[in-house]
Amino acid sequence: MGPDSAKGALYAEYALLKVASVFKTKFDNYAEESGVTTMPAFKFNFEGSILGCLIASAGGGRSLPYYHFIATPLLPCGQYDSPVKKYTGNGEVGPANNDMTKAIHAFAHFSAIYSQKMIVFCDLQGELQKVTLLRPVN
Repeated sequence: MGPDSAKGALYAEYALLKVASVFKTKFDNYAEESGVTTMPAFKFNFEGSILGCLIASAGGGRSLPYYHFIATPLLPCGQYDSPVKKYTGNGEVGPANNDMTKAIHAFAHFSAIYSQKMIVFCDLQGELQKVTLLRPVN
């Protein structure tokens, strides 16, 4: 992947992360207006994230393969942390065996309705301690 392709992919990824975060806010507002009081909390890893660009040094060296990057708050990823859990897939939704998975499935359905079937967030996965979702796909 060349620098321009990497830049384009990162801009698209960051835009999608932002859109997912905005949809989540709309989903929360809708749930509150509808009287839902028991929905588990989850969020996208957007708050505090940045889309950045390194400035080339005078010597021409760089520490990353590309100048553009996304930085998000760190998620637990050590050997004693819970593994990333997949809540939905791309080809099939899968069973909703707990309240968190049911809430995330409801969010995926909401995204389709709210966007008039233009966007459906899928392949939703995240870590369990703060239930922060990573890399939404639409």
